[in-house]
Amino acid sequence: MGEVTLASGIRVNLSPEPMLRFASEEWPYYDGILDRDPDRILPEDVLATVAMNAFPYSATAERIRNIHRGLARACDRLLAEIPVEADIRTYDLDNVMAIAVFDAACAVRGVLLPVATKVLHRKRRSWIPMLDTVVNHGYLDTMRKTGLKARLEDGSRVAGVGAYLMDAFRRDLVGCEAELRELSSVLTEQGTPMTDVRILEVAIWHALEPRGYYRS
Repeated sequence: MGEVTLASGIRVNLSPEPMLRFASEEWPYYDGILDRDPDRILPEDVLATVAMNAFPYSATAERIRNIHRGLARACDRLLAEIPVEADIRTYDLDNVMAIAVFDAACAVRGVLLPVATKVLHRKRRSWIPMLDTVVNHGYLDTMRKTGLKARLEDGSRVAGVGAYLMDAFRRDLVGCEAELRELSSVLTEQGTPMTDVRILEVAIWHALEPRGYYRS
């Protein structure tokens, strides 16, 4: 394990040390919170995203309540159609369901792809990666698709970009499965298990975010 260039062109560090540092600091506040009902978006699914900086400027109680209720109304019916064990490597390869879920979630006021995926990852942890602003822009920059960035700010047009990013992420994940299996074993031994999807997303975020968290 070490430095790996993904299929997208993004270069990540898949050594255990940065991931172990991340898990020791942050795992209890999101990944370690159990999902009580995988087919329903619950209050804690939205509350947990506060630890993931989903609401950097305005995590008010009213906003969190409104987003929870909106996402539950919009997405619960769709979650019931998606297997709990859905895996990005094998499930919905044409992205029809991904587009449907992103369309529904991003129609909720105050929700775009970063908030939607931080909530939805908890419900289908092997299918939906967290696509926050750092990850999204990093992919679009690397793949020379910067013209799509404007759609990330438009809830009516963001679903197709989300599906495009998921497809790029899928290819990256398939290309480094052996390294991810090793990292998964290390994290499980430490008592901080995460899916391959989450491990790769964290590694990409580590590589791209400008402040150098956990890189040294």
